[in-house]
Amino acid sequence: MKNLKKLTRNELKTVLGGFEQPTGDYKCCWKGTDNCSSTVSHDHGTNGELSCVKGAVLTPA
Repeated sequence: MKNLKKLTRNELKTVLGGFEQPTGDYKCCWKGTDNCSSTVSHDHGTNGELSCVKGAVLTPA
């Protein structure tokens, strides 16, 4: 059986690409630019995954 790592409160607040936004608003930006998508809202209670296309970074809105 594997040992489970105890996560800190800050680790639990992270999502792929950065810290969890309390509002659930995110956007995808091309790496190294300010060229971003429109803001999308994510309900943290759904346990859904957030991701951007290859070459873009998930950014808090």
